[in-house]
Amino acid sequence: PSVELLGLDRHHEEEICRMVAAAGLAPEPVYYDHDNGISLRRFVHGTNWLESDLRNVRWLRRLAGLLRHMHSLPDVEQKFRPGEAVDLYVRDLDTDEARTLGARAQSLLAEAQEFQDHECLCHNDLLNHNILESDQVMLIDWEFAGMGDPWFDLAVVVQHHGLGEKLGKQFLQAYLTRAPGEAELARLAKNCEFYAVLLELWLLRIARL
Repeated sequence: PSVELLGLDRHHEEEICRMVAAAGLAPEPVYYDHDNGISLRRFVHGTNWLESDLRNVRWLRRLAGLLRHMHSLPDVEQKFRPGEAVDLYVRDLDTDEARTLGARAQSLLAEAQEFQDHECLCHNDLLNHNILESDQVMLIDWEFAGMGDPWFDLAVVVQHHGLGEKLGKQFLQAYLTRAPGEAELARLAKNCEFYAVLLELWLLRIARL
């Protein structure tokens, strides 16, 4: 019932899940009932990553390689527009606090988008519990996936898990396969700032559902 309130699209989610499963990045989907909000995927033996796993440089390098793979996949129809999500959350909350956060988020997003040079398929919700350690690293929970800024994916990993400047730089270096420049570090930092405010709005919105 909350699909429309959260701006989700289950039809496009199925399309993306089938593509990323074929690429070996996610468990195989086996059943979808969009009208009733039901989806089933193959069970994968393994464990979710812990926040502490994201402080292990070797594991961060593995995740960086997976993200490079995902970001190289073919384009999809679904778009991820975080600015629209901000507007949706602010409108639904309809409070002065939300409007203040929304204005801040849109300002930070505009600054982050000055760096953006291309779009690609992104997961957009790379929290540790959406990362599975099995025979290989896999991702679940693709409901926010769509074409977007790959640096937002990187920022979610860094900001949500409090990796800090040093680990964030190491993660970015693993993703780029070279030392990042100052402009690239600034780009990551700006996306991290935006994600922090977006998350605050999201948590306020979820508390109201």
